[in-house]
This record gives sequence, C-alpha cells and structure tokens, in this order.
Amino acid sequence: MGTAFPKSVSTLVVLCLLGLFPHPAQSTPGSWYQDDLVCKASVIAIIEIRNQQMIPWEIKVVGERGDVPTLLTVYDSLVSKVIKGKIPENPCIAQLDGAGDLSPFEKGRYLAFLEKSGYFYFPLVTSFKITGDQVHWYTKPFRHGDYGPYMGLVPLEQALSDINAILNEKKK
Repeated sequence: MGTAFPKSVSTLVVLCLLGLFPHPAQSTPGSWYQDDLVCKASVIAIIEIRNQQMIPWEIKVVGERGDVPTLLTVYDSLVSKVIKGKIPENPCIAQLDGAGDLSPFEKGRYLAFLEKSGYFYFPLVTSFKITGDQVHWYTKPFRHGDYGPYMGLVPLEQALSDINAILNEKKK
C-alpha cells in the first residue's frame, strides 16, 4: 500500500475540482531550448517523486465540446534543492493527463522545471530524471539557432552549472 497523502492536499484537490483554484492548460514541451526552459520555469528544483494519486477531473474547454473528462495526477514529492524560485518542501505537483505530450513522472529523483498555478506546481517537462550523480540532460548546449537537442546522461553538477550560467546571463 502506498504512502497516504496529507489531508490538506486531499482538501485542496477537492477545492480545485470544484474550480476554486486555477489550473493552466498544461504546456507541451516541444523542442525546449535550454534558455527558454530555464526562463519559463517559475521554479527549478531537485525533487523526489515518492507516490502518485490519479483523480478523475472535468476541465472547462472553450468551444463546443464543453467539459472534458481527464485525470489529474497528483504527486507526493519532496524538494531537496531549489535552484530558482520558491517552493515548499512538500509541494503539490500535479499533471493533467491528455493535456500536452508529457510522460508521467515515475518514482525517483528529477531535475524539475515547474510552473506554479494556484496551489499546484505543473511540470514543463518530465524527462530530466536523476540516476546517482547523473541526470538525463543536454550533452551539448541547445540555444536558438542550434541543431539538436543532443540528450544523454551528464553529471548533475554540469546540468546545474548550465542552468546557473543561463540565470546569470539573464540577470545582465
């Protein structure tokens, strides 16, 4: 049996289902350039996904289709390091299934790029999984005008260095 979610998370999920909290139309990652990804994310952090819970949800869609049934996946997660932005130690990370082409998070550690909406943090991408001291990341810089992306396992410290270099460059 999995880890139970805190009652406060369950209560907020119910409020979200009732439409009392906003939610984004989840981003489609497409071909993210590194600098765009770093700048778009309101939060960049190293997280551990410990469990997930899928909840049926009706979302409002503009047009003739009306309410569209989907699943909201809520992740039990723990933040071990924040690189950009502010996020609680146990954030409510959520993902709308069928909105975008993101794969669901599996249990494990990730370099997460998140967008905050109401109480929830929605992932921009879900592919930067950490294994030991390596992360699935860009093996070559991927900026506007570059061919790629070239992806593979690189040292986590290199990925963090790449992100910090972009953040420092944007401050100038």
